[in-house]
Amino acid sequence: MIISTDPGPDKVLFRMVPDSMWSDRRRIKDADIRLWCLLAYNARFRGVCTSTDRQLADKLGVSVPTVQRSLLRLEKAGYLDREVGEHGRRITLNPEGDGAAIPKIQVIG
Repeated sequence: MIISTDPGPDKVLFRMVPDSMWSDRRRIKDADIRLWCLLAYNARFRGVCTSTDRQLADKLGVSVPTVQRSLLRLEKAGYLDREVGEHGRRITLNPEGDGAAIPKIQVIG
């Protein structure tokens, strides 16, 4: 088994989640992290995703309003930018977020 971020035979795929995102329990919900992973998958190699809210909701098995709330939280925290152009919406991923400090976390082990 090979662990990879690139698709291919005999590979286990994974998505990266910024530490500042998963540790920010004040602003970011678990559903937002699942959405981030899907956006990162859809945006692979480009950093930009053009999926609709309906497409994202269907893939995650949640409602469109749930996706919209998650997008808003991620956008407010600086993890993505949304813009609408003549060819539809583009979501640009910003793994750095808004630069908020990572909360202190006690390491176990």
